[in-house]
Amino acid sequence: MGRRRRLQPLSLLRTALTELLEGAPPTHVQEPVHAAAAIVRERHGLDVPDIRMSKVGRKLYVEVVFLVECGHSDVDAEDAVRRAFADQLADLPYDLWLNVELTTDRGLVG
Repeated sequence: MGRRRRLQPLSLLRTALTELLEGAPPTHVQEPVHAAAAIVRERHGLDVPDIRMSKVGRKLYVEVVFLVECGHSDVDAEDAVRRAFADQLADLPYDLWLNVELTTDRGLVG
């Protein structure tokens, strides 16, 4: 049995532990989320958001918080941003749990 084959169970165990502890998903999972954020923020004139992600099995949890100026957005605008983000991530091979928030309270970001 080759070395690579012996290390495979350890790699699977490490991935499972990372997911269970809600660690950041691998880069290849994060990249489409960050790309979607760039597209959405440009389309809607928003600042760089705070993004948090975790992956457990087939579920990808994504929380995105944009800081906006008072009076900049209303519920309709927040819904439009949320829909735009969901549309950008629709082709991901995961069960997406997406939370997108617009806030004027800097204390709620990061």
